[in-house]
Amino acid sequence: MANSVTFPSAIGGDNSTVTDDDNATTGLANGGAIVRLVPMFSQMVAVCSWTVNYINTSLSTLSTSLSTIATSLSAAQNSALNAATSATQAANQANTLTATSSTSTLISTGSKTFTTQSGEQFIAGQFVTIASSANPTNYMYGQVTSYVGSSLTINVSVIGGSGTFADWLISLSGLQGNTGETGAVSISMLTYANRATLRTTIPTNGSLYSVESLGIFRYYNAVIEPDDDETSFVTASGTWLVENPHWDLIDANQTIIDFEKDDHIEDVETRATILETFKTRFLVGTAVSSITSISSVSQQSFTGAVVGAVVGDSIIVNPPNALTAHISLFARVTAPDTITIYLNNPSAATATLVAGTFNLTVIKAS
Repeated sequence: MANSVTFPSAIGGDNSTVTDDDNATTGLANGGAIVRLVPMFSQMVAVCSWTVNYINTSLSTLSTSLSTIATSLSAAQNSALNAATSATQAANQANTLTATSSTSTLISTGSKTFTTQSGEQFIAGQFVTIASSANPTNYMYGQVTSYVGSSLTINVSVIGGSGTFADWLISLSGLQGNTGETGAVSISMLTYANRATLRTTIPTNGSLYSVESLGIFRYYNAVIEPDDDETSFVTASGTWLVENPHWDLIDANQTIIDFEKDDHIEDVETRATILETFKTRFLVGTAVSSITSISSVSQQSFTGAVVGAVVGDSIIVNPPNALTAHISLFARVTAPDTITIYLNNPSAATATLVAGTFNLTVIKAS
């Protein structure tokens, strides 16, 4: 069987075939080599040349592909690095929106100052929530009034829970929205004979109790009225105030006694006249205090206005917040329409106060 070689056009040849026999068309024997040997070598060179060009082109394409892959890998690496950097920056930024404080503080409204971390994103005017990390139901909410270094001062307007804590988590908060509708309210009952139980009952702020023959009372986390055993009951840390009096309570405090009809009408008219005259003896006004501290064994004062007040009139002063135990105050009319309030600190230590508006009631002598 003859051996043959074909040079396909697909790899640079001319599709010719050469055999080692004496075939008159393709053979190299019997003088066929004289005619076909040189063309065969020419076809071999052409095929080799095509192969070299194909390899070079393939290598060039492969090099370009590898370069593209390297560029893509580099871009992917840069993207990953940028993403990691952004995530770190985001985490660092998020950390500046919260802070902690171990300042021992009583849950109540008013100005509160906490020692915390410096460099946080707190600015005056922002609203924050300060919650106990152990029990977040004990919290305060208010507006930042100042943040200098590691000192953060907040005007607390809303509170939850009660007590004094030193494990505070401070975080930015939004402006408090409108109060929604109130759902069903649970009202506890107390018999008339046990109404003094209110003085030892200290529930959550806003709780309601119904006291037999007196009415419905609500609890407030502040001592805001004196205890009169009828409309107000003071506890160790707050006050029960009557919200809806019972008719028995109203009857017990009536100034009109129902006698016969004619006497009743006359009595009403007389008492109404007396009441109108009596009302003119009471004047009200306010005084704004900016005093936040008083040195030991010293006194400070500020003034307010009550139109109609004259020297010699009596004055009742109601401070906006509970005063430090050793602070005392008194007031007097020092000039027409002018009330001077004096704050005394007889102790050996500087006293701290909360600035605010004092309510004034002037009682005319006659």
